[in-house]
Amino acid sequence: MNQGNSRNIKERQYRKQLRIDRLKNRMKAKGATGKEIRNAVYKLKHREDKKIESGIQTHYVKPSKKEKVLLREGLLQNSNIEILTTTNSIAEHKITIPEKITKHKEFMEYMQTLDFRFYFDGFQNWNINETRACIFFEGNKAWIKQDDKGVYRYYSKDTEKHTVHGLNIFDLIEIREGAEIGSIYSMNNARRRLASDLGIVYSERQWEILQEKRYEKNMDIIQRADVEIQRDFPNLFNFIQSYLPLLKHLNEWGFKHILEKEQSFQGESVFFQSTTYMEKIVRRDQTICSRAVNMFTVLGLIKKVRDEDAPNSLMSIAQAIRGGRNEFRLVNFYTVPALNHQVLLEAEARVERLKRYGITSMTHISKRKVAECFSEGFAKKVYVKPMSIRGQLLEKSIKEHMYYDIEPAD
Repeated sequence: MNQGNSRNIKERQYRKQLRIDRLKNRMKAKGATGKEIRNAVYKLKHREDKKIESGIQTHYVKPSKKEKVLLREGLLQNSNIEILTTTNSIAEHKITIPEKITKHKEFMEYMQTLDFRFYFDGFQNWNINETRACIFFEGNKAWIKQDDKGVYRYYSKDTEKHTVHGLNIFDLIEIREGAEIGSIYSMNNARRRLASDLGIVYSERQWEILQEKRYEKNMDIIQRADVEIQRDFPNLFNFIQSYLPLLKHLNEWGFKHILEKEQSFQGESVFFQSTTYMEKIVRRDQTICSRAVNMFTVLGLIKKVRDEDAPNSLMSIAQAIRGGRNEFRLVNFYTVPALNHQVLLEAEARVERLKRYGITSMTHISKRKVAECFSEGFAKKVYVKPMSIRGQLLEKSIKEHMYYDIEPAD
């Protein structure tokens, strides 16, 4: 066997494993049993092995996060970013969606079946199934095609490796925008951008807009805390001043990770994070991050969501991949209220109450003292047992659940 054939077989084996991994993650996220997953994987392996043996190359590979980053780098290096800009005449197309579409998934599923050449300025003169030079990589061949399930994709074929990557409209927007490619935020951003550009609003998007506005207003209030909070709530300001960057971070993170409405709690979007990860972003010691989170929870500026209160759809995903305490980071689920006058007034009153009990700073806050100051029940809502889980794996599983692609026929 020559070196070229060996390399091709390894490439096909690698692609086979990617498809198997995607299938397993998708089924886990949906709560499938171990037996159901094993049977599905066996069938997929059998199909893939027959392709490898016969020399048939799977014609479509959905690009991973790493591959999307490389695609963006190629787009920039070849100075082709303008091709993916939104056409100026977008308003003339007056795209509408069926009334039955109320959820993000339904919107994304439907939009993938629209011929996206109308949206991207550089694809206006492309014909369907016409082979052209790839906008991402020199030497690659490219074409736009609608597959058997109605999905329009931009296909890029590597003439040496004989692999083909397919990009739907959301993949292309994600690559164009380039913000945290491969994350929940990145896909959220692509979906929001398309809906905004087309002037489309559906039920779940309306709810999402309300969540966005709450976070945006909160971040504006935090940004101006040294003026307005210091003036109207001086005790509160002095108590939390040194930790405002952490409160701002939690709101920014919540904004970026608004999930589905069914994964909300009491009408507010739920997000998750570990203080280990928070430490890396805000560059504060993990102990400080943990204490600050507890302080904000005591004051009512954030809320921890207990396992029993977390949305069922979110918990089913989390429980499917949870691990032992020593294996994974400890993750808490949160919601953030609107930091309006009433919430801040209550926080000011709680600071005054804490001081009466000798708790004059964040470092003095403990579960025992919070219970003495308020009640045992109150303390339990602050010191919620975190879930032992790998945060990145949870994000990946939620993304699989939220943003599945319509798989084409092989």
